[in-house]
Amino acid sequence: MREGPECPTCAYAKVHACWPPAMLRRHITHCKTCHQSWGGLVRCHCTLCHETFATYGVSDHHWIKDGHVHPRDVKGFWTDDEGFWHFGTRRDVARILRTTQAPIREPEVVS
Repeated sequence: MREGPECPTCAYAKVHACWPPAMLRRHITHCKTCHQSWGGLVRCHCTLCHETFATYGVSDHHWIKDGHVHPRDVKGFWTDDEGFWHFGTRRDVARILRTTQAPIREPEVVS
């Protein structure tokens, strides 16, 4: 949790009643409690442990029958280079993104 001077993102929101335009354009949001910012339409931020998960489905794994459990205490959770929590087999996320976001090749014409 942030202590000391007010968070610049929260200060902007207090004056303008919204996040800064650069954050909105890139679908970035912010937690007013822990002052963590994250982007993406599928990310999930827990307001109890203030951790951010890769997807809503991943966040479900830190809620067990006894209630909320911090992801570091649940076997199978791991964090990527950006600090987002994932669940299951650890993957090279950067490699997967490079592969899945490669430009689409034009089909070859067979003569």
